[in-house]
Amino acid sequence: MHVYLKENGFVVAGKVWQVKAYLKKLSSQHETVEQWITKGTPNPDRSQGSNIVPFPRR
Repeated sequence: MHVYLKENGFVVAGKVWQVKAYLKKLSSQHETVEQWITKGTPNPDRSQGSNIVPFPRR
């Protein structure tokens, strides 16, 4: 599974069960997606390692 951060959003790519589990973890720590993005904590469970890949600038 990969998470791609953008300036105003994000893309989660992976199997459906992985994406649902990831979003469930995020929802337990943040009320909105905006809070998650502005806080700068893309991985809710840091013990798994970071799999965040930023989009390249055009």
